[in-house]
Amino acid sequence: MKYLFTMTMVLMVTTVVLSQQLAQGFSIQRMAGGLNPVSMTIDHHDRIWLVEKDGRVLIVESNGEILPDPFIILEVNEFNERGLLGIALHPDMDNQPYVYLYYTVPNGRHNRVSRVRANGDLAVPGSEEILLDLDLLSGAIHNGGAMVFDNEGHLFIATGEAGLAANSQNPNNLLGKILRIHDDGTIPTDNPFFDVFEGKNRAIWSMGHRNPFNLAYDYITNRLYASDVGGGHYEEINLVEKGKNYGYPLVEGPIQDQAPPENYQDPYYAYPYEVGKSCAIVALAIYRSEELSFGSEFDGAIFFADYCGGYFRVLKEGTPSQVQEFASGFDRPLNILINQQNGDLFFQTRAGQGGGSPEDNTISTNGELWKLFFKGNGSPEIVNELPDVVRTIGEEVSFTINAIGSDTLQYNWYMDDQMIIDENNSTILFENLDLDMDGSLIYCVVTNTEGSDTSNVAKVTIVSNTRPTVEITAPLGTNTFSAGDTIFFTGKAFDAEDGPLASSALSWKIDFHHNEHTHPFVENLSETDHGFVIVPTSGETDTNVWIRIYLRATDLEGLQSETYTEIFPEFAQVTLISNLPASVSIDGAVRSLPLTFKSMRGLTRIIEVPQIQEEDDFLILYDQWADGWKDEIRLLQPTQSYDTLLLLFDTIAYGSGQGLYGEYFSNDFEHDLDGTPDLIRIDSIIDFGWGNDGPAKQISTDFFSARWRGFLAPLFTEKYTLSIASDDGARMWINNKLVFDFWHPQATREHFFDYRFEGGKKYRIRIEYFERDGGAAMHFRWQSDRNKREHVPDHQMYAMGFGAIKGRVWVDINENNMVDDQENGLAHSTVFLFDEDLKLITTTVADSLGQFSWFSAEEGNYIVHIVPPNDSISLRPGYGLDAWAFSEIVSLSPNDSLDVSYGFVPSLSTASSKSISDRQIIFYPNPIKQDVHLSTTLNIDAIDLYNELGEVILTSPITRLTEQIFVLDCSHLASGVYFAKVRASEGVFLKKLLKI
Repeated sequence: MKYLFTMTMVLMVTTVVLSQQLAQGFSIQRMAGGLNPVSMTIDHHDRIWLVEKDGRVLIVESNGEILPDPFIILEVNEFNERGLLGIALHPDMDNQPYVYLYYTVPNGRHNRVSRVRANGDLAVPGSEEILLDLDLLSGAIHNGGAMVFDNEGHLFIATGEAGLAANSQNPNNLLGKILRIHDDGTIPTDNPFFDVFEGKNRAIWSMGHRNPFNLAYDYITNRLYASDVGGGHYEEINLVEKGKNYGYPLVEGPIQDQAPPENYQDPYYAYPYEVGKSCAIVALAIYRSEELSFGSEFDGAIFFADYCGGYFRVLKEGTPSQVQEFASGFDRPLNILINQQNGDLFFQTRAGQGGGSPEDNTISTNGELWKLFFKGNGSPEIVNELPDVVRTIGEEVSFTINAIGSDTLQYNWYMDDQMIIDENNSTILFENLDLDMDGSLIYCVVTNTEGSDTSNVAKVTIVSNTRPTVEITAPLGTNTFSAGDTIFFTGKAFDAEDGPLASSALSWKIDFHHNEHTHPFVENLSETDHGFVIVPTSGETDTNVWIRIYLRATDLEGLQSETYTEIFPEFAQVTLISNLPASVSIDGAVRSLPLTFKSMRGLTRIIEVPQIQEEDDFLILYDQWADGWKDEIRLLQPTQSYDTLLLLFDTIAYGSGQGLYGEYFSNDFEHDLDGTPDLIRIDSIIDFGWGNDGPAKQISTDFFSARWRGFLAPLFTEKYTLSIASDDGARMWINNKLVFDFWHPQATREHFFDYRFEGGKKYRIRIEYFERDGGAAMHFRWQSDRNKREHVPDHQMYAMGFGAIKGRVWVDINENNMVDDQENGLAHSTVFLFDEDLKLITTTVADSLGQFSWFSAEEGNYIVHIVPPNDSISLRPGYGLDAWAFSEIVSLSPNDSLDVSYGFVPSLSTASSKSISDRQIIFYPNPIKQDVHLSTTLNIDAIDLYNELGEVILTSPITRLTEQIFVLDCSHLASGVYFAKVRASEGVFLKKLLKI
């Protein structure tokens, strides 16, 4: 059914990768590979936060180095286009270190927006806050996921319509919309539908979107743009405005003769869908940067890329109709990112197997991160400004020009319009300044063979007075600190011309240093000679940290001096051990035990113990800490070195299974899985993406079917969520009960059902599948609270063994449990085969000799029930059968032949009350489907109906039809075993009934 993708799945047309072409003067650099990318953002340290679809967030340093530990690993449902799909960083990351994530929850039912707290390069365990749960998904495609903050701190969120076009115009859900919330998840009251819609639907900012894959915010113009993937006609860039409706599915692309919805807005730019050339506008970015390294002509330009076309194009600001080619030949470009400090452009390519199948959309291991930058072309262009400066006599000053252009650049520096000879560098230095240079005007002319560019003019002011001297009197450099401490600081300044400076001339700055970078602690505390700060008890956990306190003084002439002092932390030591080889997460980083680590005193350390850890042949289960602490997360604030802390674990062994018994049927046009299989094999796992092929050479590629049989052995006693994703139909039985039934043609779609298992017990399962035509796929997964989402592994599935069950029913006249010469078979007896829980498996009818058989019966435990023909009422069950002709539990082993022969004994005229009941109290039919009739010659007083637990279900629940025939309505009863207690004047009799 995969051929439906031409209209319902974007990202699905195979791309022919061309040689890479770039605009003149630009170059690219591959930063990282082997990725499964889907989104990214950048922080103010120029580090890229890269989202992988399977739930990982990686941090990429500016030099391309990927940090060894992911920032976070989320459990997500990554099937098809689901997964971890979007990321945004809080605008005030230094003070509010929140990372916002958009992902599909593990059970696959909906997408979620949450935030986690960052602690350096790792997420704080247990810090996730759920901000918004979106509506239930109708499919596995069109999820959206892009997020971006505006200048006011609002978070915009793009959502797809989940493959159901009607969602886009439905005001009662959040799908196919752009949403707007506060950074804490609350909904702004000035949202356009706040007073119109209810609940979370008040978050809607705009509607009528199909699959807005990316958002781009222009922080200069306060405009928001969305790249909306079309449905087969147009790809759109929309200028997203408050309360607007962008038309889908009523209008796609520029409106023509369609009837638009209320508040309709045409696309800002649209281009037509072309098979093999364009299919999905996924990447989008606005070019804004402090340094316009691409040149001023690109300031405010919109860059976008097409997933199938493999190209990048650009719309210059204000000219949406004038699109320009920029780059081409890339393998499925996905995202564009602009470094707002230096102007470099980063982009992701997803690569992968191509074709747009669910398997292709689910994962790629070939994704790459690239940097695109301007290496220079044409005439020079200066991209920075020279500052005015003030210096005192004897000091020095330097100026630097940043310029781009082709060939070798010539730098000609001028002072007061006179060229400075022998200075051909981008930086010029003036030393030992004197008053003669006061008022000088400095500029630079950059030239090459293509032309020239002239910088702005910088003024140099020279003064004769001296700079003030500055002293920090507290804390001293010998001081230390712990987390939670209050640090008091004081200082003073003296100026040779002005004397002691007032506190109004002083200003403070405090930085928290970590390795080679800093985090602002106090950015600017002015006009005071003292103050204090409190060291937080949570934050950076690295030991290479310290605090630097700056004091700056400004004299009356405007000259400044600055000094600083540094103080360093005190440390404690923590040791963790365990009774089994295990790992723990310390502030988000996984570490093996035993472990000793150093920590700042008083700093909160978050120890998270995984509930389950995997080894080759077993699982390690967390029990508790030796001191009685049971929670999985523990906060430690070491004020002094700890004694050794012990963690306790248990183990549970994996099963020894090897998979399921698989039978494949070729050219099964009726999907009845009848006849002899064309292929029999053991399948270790049901994880098949056959596409347009078949399971094997001897199996047809269309109209084939398959059956898997065996036992499922869950590890844990708890509710499991099982899922089957199939193209086409599938159904499943557990212990012979149908629990999953989607036996119809369909494109690949995942369905879920819950089942409570008992750990360590084996459950009989049967899974059936058929493929009609087109693509073919079949996946069987499970998950629970303690079992990760995964394809059910081979070691927890046991292939079914088979044997034969056969027997005979006869009249055992002499009651010796042997068939003697004079004893005849009970022809036409009905023989029922039940499992050990009395669930009916199959029936057969004995032949003229009373013989019956089942060949290719599954291994397991069974109960046999025999009902002789109606003319055999004078017989009673013999050896091996109870009074109601049910056998004891019998076991069939693989490749065995099980004999289940039973005799029936003629009743005697001097029968007991039991034999009277067998002869004169007859319930039929038994087993029961709807009603059961009672035929009796006894004088009935009352009838009670009991379940297997002895609980009374009904009292006298019968209706008399004639003098000797009664009817009992059993249609409302669940399947199972019941007992009818018949009270008559002749005695009390008990009959066993079976409801099927």
